[in-house]
Amino acid sequence: MANLILKPSTGGVLKIQNDAGTVDALSVSTGGNLTAAGTLGVTGNTTLSGTANNIGTVTAGTLSHGTTLQKWVDSSNTGVIFPEGCVVQVKTYKQATKWEGYGLSNLSMTITPKFATTIMIIQSYIMGETGTDRYDMSLRLHSSVGGYISDTNEGMTAKLHEGGYTGNDYDSTPGNLFHQAHEDHNQTSTITYKWYVSGGTNNLTLQGARGNYEAAPSWMTVWEVMT
Repeated sequence: MANLILKPSTGGVLKIQNDAGTVDALSVSTGGNLTAAGTLGVTGNTTLSGTANNIGTVTAGTLSHGTTLQKWVDSSNTGVIFPEGCVVQVKTYKQATKWEGYGLSNLSMTITPKFATTIMIIQSYIMGETGTDRYDMSLRLHSSVGGYISDTNEGMTAKLHEGGYTGNDYDSTPGNLFHQAHEDHNQTSTITYKWYVSGGTNNLTLQGARGNYEAAPSWMTVWEVMT
């Protein structure tokens, strides 16, 4: 059976119109590009092998497990908008070795924002113990962009009250601390978040007591979230 071929005159455009001849329902350009006016209804499976430059607003549908979804806008997708609360990226740091001292601790991590308009949510789990002056020691979360986060008049954000050791007693029960903060960073340069130990005269020991049976790692997780 021979193929049915419809084609206009040389240099013309093939058009299929409505019954009144006022709407070009389908148009085929001389280059083979198809333009549909109005709503296009497709049943069954559809394969798009090229690039969808502008699909408008998608109101319903399911993304399969094999779909790769770009999580941020870049120079080639300047029109893509993700909703508020969408997670752009997540980074996690694990402090698995013992650290003891004052000042900026080893418990820190860096992250480079994809957008200037997102917020960073910083979650920290700290296990450790303090010296005999544990009630005078504070832990402060520091940002290389905004300085100390959630700073109070006392310059204190968190304490480990439960821990503490005296003299050579390193087998006391260590303390556990969970801390969460957020920062409106308003820029796209790399940010460093770091825990700072201040106050008191004795050191803070991260990763628990010196006995392995009372040791555990500390964690930091930073989420970049759309607003």
